[in-house]
Order: sequence, then C-alpha cells, then structure tokens
Amino acid sequence: MSTPSEQVSDRPARHRGALECKSLIAAANKDLFRKNAFRITGLPVDATPREASRHVDELKMQVELGKIPHRQGTAYPLNPPPSLDDIREAIQKIRDPEQRLIDEFFWFWPGDFGDSKSDPALQALAKGDTKTANEIWQARINDESYGIVAKHNLAVAYLMVSVELEYLAIAHTVSEDRLQKITDSWKSAIRKWSRIAEDDELWEKVADRIRQLNEANLPTGFARRMRASFPEAFHNINVELIFDLAKSRHVELAKQHLQYLREHSHRPDELGQSAGHVLLPTKNRLQEQIRVAVNRGEKNPRDAANAARELLKQSHATLELFDIFYGENSDERHELYDEVATICNRLPIAYQKATDDNQTCLEILRLVLPFVTSTELRRQIEENIQILNKNIEARKREEVFKGLRPIESAPELRTINGIGVTLYGSSDHDPITGSYMTTYYFVILMIPIFPICRYRVIRNGDSYRFFGKAPLRTCEKWHIAIVIGLIIWVIYICNSGAAGSSSSYTPPPAPAIQVYTPPAASPSTPAYTPPPVASGGNEYSGNNTYRVPSYASSQLDREKTAIEADRAVLKQLDDQLDSLGRQIELERTYLDKTSQYAVDTFNAKVDRYNELSRQDKAATAAFNVRVDNYNAKLKTYSR
Repeated sequence: MSTPSEQVSDRPARHRGALECKSLIAAANKDLFRKNAFRITGLPVDATPREASRHVDELKMQVELGKIPHRQGTAYPLNPPPSLDDIREAIQKIRDPEQRLIDEFFWFWPGDFGDSKSDPALQALAKGDTKTANEIWQARINDESYGIVAKHNLAVAYLMVSVELEYLAIAHTVSEDRLQKITDSWKSAIRKWSRIAEDDELWEKVADRIRQLNEANLPTGFARRMRASFPEAFHNINVELIFDLAKSRHVELAKQHLQYLREHSHRPDELGQSAGHVLLPTKNRLQEQIRVAVNRGEKNPRDAANAARELLKQSHATLELFDIFYGENSDERHELYDEVATICNRLPIAYQKATDDNQTCLEILRLVLPFVTSTELRRQIEENIQILNKNIEARKREEVFKGLRPIESAPELRTINGIGVTLYGSSDHDPITGSYMTTYYFVILMIPIFPICRYRVIRNGDSYRFFGKAPLRTCEKWHIAIVIGLIIWVIYICNSGAAGSSSSYTPPPAPAIQVYTPPAASPSTPAYTPPPVASGGNEYSGNNTYRVPSYASSQLDREKTAIEADRAVLKQLDDQLDSLGRQIELERTYLDKTSQYAVDTFNAKVDRYNELSRQDKAATAAFNVRVDNYNAKLKTYSR
C-alpha cells in the first residue's frame, strides 16, 4: 500500500500544481533559520499574540538602547545579533498565519501547543542548554504521544546545526576534523527529515496546530499542500548550501553531500528541478558573458582572441558547478559546454583572419578542445587545429625559401622585355662571414638560362654588399652563340608584337570579392633524378651510363648537390601553396560578404596565393633548366 506522500508524487502534474505550497517553497532557502521569526525574537512557537507583542516591545527597547537582545542564556543565538529591522520583519511574519506556521514548522515544538512553559526540553533551551534538550528528546523518541515531537525537534536541531557549520566552512578555512563533523551532522539531518517527512503523524500534528490557531485564511488543507511541497522545499535548502560550498572551493565536500542527498531522496526528479532553480542565475550570467564576448569579437576582430581567453576563464567555475550537480553525462551539462566551445571556436577564427596570427589561434583552440562534447564540433575544431599547424609549418618553410628568392632590389639588375640578367642565391653559405654565393644568370621570360658570373654577397635587410668575385667556368663558344641568338630572336618577337599592336588593353576593375580558382599546376619537375657518382668515375643518367673524366667529376657533384637542394625547396613551396589553398577554401565558406574588412582580408590572401604560385612556376622552370643542363654536360663529357 502506498503512503500518502507517494500518492501525491504519483498524481498528474496539474493536480500536484494545485497542491503546491508556494509560501513553503519561497521560505525554503539557506537563510531559513537566520530569518526564522522565533529564533530572532526568542519567543516559543505557541506564544499568544499578547505575549508576542509585549516581548517584541522589550526587544525593540533593548536594541534602541544599544543592548544585544537575548544574547546570553538563549539557545542558538544569532551572530551577528538581529537588528531592529530584523525584529520588525519577524513580528510581521508572526502576524501572518501562513508565515507563522512555516516558521513554527522549522522551530522547536512543545509536547502540546500551549504547554511550552512546562515542557522540560524547551525550558532547557530557554536557558541555552541545548545538550539537555537533545538528551530529553532522544530519550523520549519512542513515546507514544511525545515521540513525533521529539523526532521533529531533533531533525530541526541537526538541520540548523548543519546549516550553521556550512556557513562557517564557506566563510573560513576549516580543519579536516571540522569538515568531518559537518558531514556527519549533514547526513544525520538528511536521514531524520527523510523519515519524518513520510510520517502521517507529523502532518496530523500540523493539521491540529492549524485548527488550534483557528485563522480564517489558514484552512487545514494548507497542511496537505505543505506535505506535497516539502520534498522540493527541503531540496532547495540543501542545494543552495551545496552550491555555496562548491563556490567556496569545497568541491569534494559538496559532491559528498549531494550524493548523500540523492541516495535519500524520494523524488529525484524534484532534486534536479531544485538544482536547475539554484543554477539558473549562474547560467544566465554565463549567457551574458557569452553575449559580451561575441559582441566584442565582432566589433574588433583583432581583440577576438582576448575575448575568447576571458570567456574560457569566466566559464570555468560555472561549468564546474554544472559538473557537480548534473554529472558528466547529462544533456544540460553537454549543452552548456558546447555553447561555450562553439563561441570560443568562432572567435579565434575571426582573430586569425584579422591578424594572420596562427600561433595564438592554435593555443586557444587547444584550450577549447577539452570543453567539447559534440562529435561534430570536435571534428571541426580538430580540422581547424590541423590547418593552423600546416599554416605555421608553411610559414617556416616560406622563411627558408626567402633566402633563395631572386634578389630583385640589387642595383646591378637589368631587364629588357623579360630578357636580362638577375641574381639568384645559392646554398653555398659561409657561416663565418654570414655571406652566400650569388650568381648572375641570363634570364628569358623570367627563366634563368645561363650563368654569367658569381659574387660573394652579404645581405643586410633589403640592401646587399658585393665583394670577392668567384671564378666561373668558361662557356663553350657554341653555347654562348646559341644563347645570344636565342636572346636576339626573343627580342625581335617581343618588339614585333609590340609594334603590331594598335590598341591598348585596359583590364576590368576587380570584383568586390575575388573568385579564387587554384591555378594550373606548375611545370612538373623532370622524372629524372640526378644520379650518384660511381666509384670508377662513371655517371648514370636515366638508364644510360656515362664515363666522366675525373677533372669534371667534382664540378658535377657540386651541381648535383645544388639540384637536390633546389628540389627540397620546391617541395616546401608546393606544400605551402597546398596549405594556403585549403585555408582559402575554408574561409570562403564562412566569408562575411557584408563586411568590407573581411572581403579585403580574403582578397589579400588570394593575392598572396597567386604570387606564391608565380614564384613556384618560375622556380620549377629554373629547376628544369638546371637538370637539363646537367644532363647535357654528362653527354658532352662522355664524348
């Protein structure tokens, strides 16, 4: 057979709503005992209106004279003592029938209402002797008529002591012994209230008290509503204190108390509702912090990384509270964690677009990743981390490649219609002097054709200092003749084309957003791999074997080393282009076309891609020429 409380809990929600005691739920919070009218005034729960009025007048006079009311010789005195406003509020509650009954319920009862002056336990309390009062209740807990009163009073005493000890732990650092005392007191209070809350005799006592008060606006049905709402009210009191414990960094103590409360709860669903009610202000505060971070990042993308860092710091304590109350597998917890992670993923992306600072974005996303619970969101963040890592590596390779780019600002540079002489750095670096070898080449259509001479060069920023001309092997006359003839022919073709053109071409204006199309692949490097030098002076090219004179072997070795170095550089440049292309494709998906700043940033990145692509094509063509020259020399020496 089900108990009355179980019958109440099994009723449909609309019927339980009709039985809800809003006054009890409103009063049930961590300050329940500090706001109790009978604790503030020192009156017994069955004091008559005349007794209450006379006693309150005495308290007011004491407060006005600067005296502490009932500080000495009173059980459970308040610290700090009640103010005049506290006393006025308490007397108003005593005059309100519902408020009075609730405060009576959470204070000490006599064996029979109206007999407080003859009740030995209450007389001991009036003298401040709580130990004697507890002993009397403990001894009479099985009495037929007094037993429910003794059980109720012990439950009130344990709960009030637990609350006071919690306040002490929240405000101060306490020892391990004191923490254990708090835990023991808390568990005793939960056990006692769990038992008597289901006792019909307790609620019949409340109904009898309502009949005795005989107030027109306090029907006996109020007792039924109190009983129906008591589990929720009791959860609210405990959850608020657990919440404060967790906030004061007593996390383990808070977890222990919450677990014990769950184990003894008859309505676990209402415990979750109480947790949601207590956590609602904290959740709303986090939602506001998220909104502020988003607005901050949209207003100033260069500040978006700082906004993400601060949001992660602010949300850490809040999310820990949700872990305590909901656990790591609840939907409420996952939803809030993913909301924070989503925003902290978007903000670094905006910052990276504005600053091109990959390292900072990478650091933030690595901090965000532990917050993620959604599989899809985790995949997105991990992909962004991979892209940022590739961007960082590409930037490092770009710095290496810069040392081998054409020295376009050299004062000796001369070009005519794409034909002329330019400088290319080589890998022949001298760490002692900080110089490297630089070679003049004939250039046709930006392709180095033939070396002219070499100099030692020291680079200082964008300026260069030349010294020490290095020897360069004299070219064969027929080779020089071919090169000169080729140059003359190209000049003639270019000039003829220029003369025959009667109209000038004006390129159309660039669109607001460049249409990014990855350029055609650069000329592929020859399948031929420069061969090793055989021990007998033989050189191998493809499937052919060449016997090379010993005087030419060392020169070919150097050229072969230079070719392999160029091949490595080209590989780095290709990887850089590939990474930048993927990044552009990703950003195009999320590009805010209404923001001129975002469009300009995107277009600048496309321009950078196109420039690197041109460099890649030129470097690949130069590499092919070098390989062809090497193969030609092999054939020449082998004749």
